[in-house]
Amino acid sequence: MIRSLSNHPVRVGWIVTAVIVGLAVWLGFTKPLGCVGDDCHTRFVVLLSSKPNEVGDALAGFSGALAFVWIIVTVWLQSKELAAQREELNLTRIEMHEQSLATQEMAKAMSAQTHVFEDELKQREQIRAGELLEYKLNRLKIVARSLGFGAAKLGSTEIAEVGELVNLNDSELELSTDIQNVMAAVLRTDQDDLETIASKQEGDVDYFIKQVEEISALLNDVTEMQFELSAGQVQRLYNMDFDRLETVVYEARSHLWNEKVLLKQLKATI
Repeated sequence: MIRSLSNHPVRVGWIVTAVIVGLAVWLGFTKPLGCVGDDCHTRFVVLLSSKPNEVGDALAGFSGALAFVWIIVTVWLQSKELAAQREELNLTRIEMHEQSLATQEMAKAMSAQTHVFEDELKQREQIRAGELLEYKLNRLKIVARSLGFGAAKLGSTEIAEVGELVNLNDSELELSTDIQNVMAAVLRTDQDDLETIASKQEGDVDYFIKQVEEISALLNDVTEMQFELSAGQVQRLYNMDFDRLETVVYEARSHLWNEKVLLKQLKATI
């Protein structure tokens, strides 16, 4: 009962008010202590026959008691409202904390999904780059071998012999060695005398230039795609001594262009 009333300040206020009013009424119908005889009257009668200032004092005391009770009730109500607000704020903080945790978990999940997606994308790009690398290396073998066959038809015996050693089943290191040997054979043609150079056909030199330039272009393509390759694929290029291979091909290409210019000059003087 008391616990139930503690949650209803207004009800308690009305009960206390009723008790005060009831007590005042009861006291009003009683006679003052020590009053005897026919002249003894109830307190209400005495109050009504009193002077106005005395009546006012009595009413002021009665009203003050009631006012004090309802001031207490008002403070009690405000304290309960403040307690309810604090409870609501506490619940709000708890809810916001739970939302924050949920948001963090969601962010972690999204981050994990993003990493998975990036890894899958990187793997697909590496697979595509690996397939393209395989195509480029096979194309290198074909061009280097065809260079040997073409040299045989054009009478360049040394280049033909070295070029025909290129095998489509060669490893990366064997391919690199074979291409470097072919380019070295091309470079050794700078030992030809002017009569030998003049006997060459300009179309023959153009054929060699075309083949060597295609090899150079393939090597450039492979160099540009290194950052897209996996570690294992990059190791394959490292095994080929790629930098050295590019240097040798560049030297052979420059030599052939110089020979073409010299051949034109010789033809012009004949």
